Amino acid sequence: MIRNKLDNKFIYLLSAVSILISLLGNTIIHYLFLIVGISLAVFAFKKIELKVFLKNLYSIYLTIYLLWWVSVFIIISDEGFHPVQDIPWFILFTTILFIFWVIKYKVSSDRKFIFHENISSINLISHLLIILVLSILMVFFS
Repeated sequence: MIRNKLDNKFIYLLSAVSILISLLGNTIIHYLFLIVGISLAVFAFKKIELKVFLKNLYSIYLTIYLLWWVSVFIIISDEGFHPVQDIPWFILFTTILFIFWVIKYKVSSDRKFIFHENISSINLISHLLIILVLSILMVFFS
């Protein structure tokens, strides 16, 4: 019981640190810290199973990753492709996605690359709707 309370306090502390780091800027890395911080708080509060937590965290990052690709195509169509500037970002964000996938696979044996196995229909529809609506808004208002 005491160990569980300490674990929850540690998770809340990590959550607070992640959220504070996210407030230092507005890049995708800062948004990633925000997502991790909020997810950790929910994980500790709702006592979600670690496998489910990691699967959902992966799905959230995949959604952000796909939206990032929409912004990449918009920027490249407006400004052109600059390999020295653009390739490092591609490598960074794809590596983060791959690391999340490996962690998800190691913890839950879930090999699915697009979202995760046994994703609820509400969760899947939410991700797809967010991708669709934000993509449309990004294309028309950029």
